[in-house]
Amino acid sequence: MTVWVNIIIGILTIGVVGLYTHYTKLQWNEATKAAQATAENAKTASDALEFAERPWLSVKFKIVGPLYYLPSEGVQTTIAFLLENAGHSPAVGITLRYHFIADEHHVTEMLDEQERTL
Repeated sequence: MTVWVNIIIGILTIGVVGLYTHYTKLQWNEATKAAQATAENAKTASDALEFAERPWLSVKFKIVGPLYYLPSEGVQTTIAFLLENAGHSPAVGITLRYHFIADEHHVTEMLDEQERTL
């Protein structure tokens, strides 16, 4: 009879160890998912902080001089730029690059208007 008791206890022990192993595997899967979610949340928070603290510039310009035409140099005017640092961090080392493109028809209209007002 003790042999049968030992066999039954052995089978029950194997069953309990199997259930415990299965439960541990489920816990491992959930812990892995939680770690991945935490890493994604940390990345989102880092990106949000960088976005909030980065320097933001606004650029406004104004034509402050007359538009005129010199045959040797083409159409000319004077333009003033106003750069405003709107972010939480200062923007440093800024280089302003610009190109103005005007088609000939609109330039001719503007020059004609200028001549009429003089």
